[in-house]
Amino acid sequence: MTAHILRGIAAEYGWADFVPQEVEVARLPDDVLAQLEGRYSYRGRDRVLAVEGGRILEHVTDRDREEELLPLSADLLVSVSFGYRYAVERDATGSVTGLTFVLQGTRLFTYEKAD
Repeated sequence: MTAHILRGIAAEYGWADFVPQEVEVARLPDDVLAQLEGRYSYRGRDRVLAVEGGRILEHVTDRDREEELLPLSADLLVSVSFGYRYAVERDATGSVTGLTFVLQGTRLFTYEKAD
């Protein structure tokens, strides 16, 4: 079952665990969005982030799936369909170095930026 169908059923029947959370989306300048673009890898699993028309799209290569990510800030992204979050990691110069998967406030693992 796709995530948007599950969310619709959850909203109709009041299933609190599956109802999407409302978030306030940040508007990021084009140069900040461009810094997010690239391939990220963790244990042989890749994700490619691309910015198209101001939208951040995540392509999960091993599942041939695409997901939109919304910026909550310049350093925090949230998945539209699944609600998972990524903390944007940066080095001392401000360059993006990775995306850390965050679940219920706990940083679990980091996809390192490969290019």
